[in-house]
Amino acid sequence: MNPEFTDTFVIETKTSLANHETRLITIEETVKDIKDLTLSVREIALNQKAMDEKIDGLTTQVKEVVDTPKKNWITIRTAILSSLGGAIGTGIIALLVNFLK
Repeated sequence: MNPEFTDTFVIETKTSLANHETRLITIEETVKDIKDLTLSVREIALNQKAMDEKIDGLTTQVKEVVDTPKKNWITIRTAILSSLGGAIGTGIIALLVNFLK
């Protein structure tokens, strides 16, 4: 075999190996970055789920706060109408009693 050819082949092989090692290091770094990104996305998803649950609880509380004045108004209106109805009924009965005397 030709020594010059062998030397050239060894040099090319070493260069190729160095290139492959560099590519492998780059790929390993990329895989690590993707793994870190995946963990970050998982953490964000868990935080989002927790926030959704808190928002659902707050929504229920806000609905209760909004509905309370409405319920109070219905109670007040019912009391007023009942009082007026009682007063009118009592007045009519009083008129009938006076009329029948």
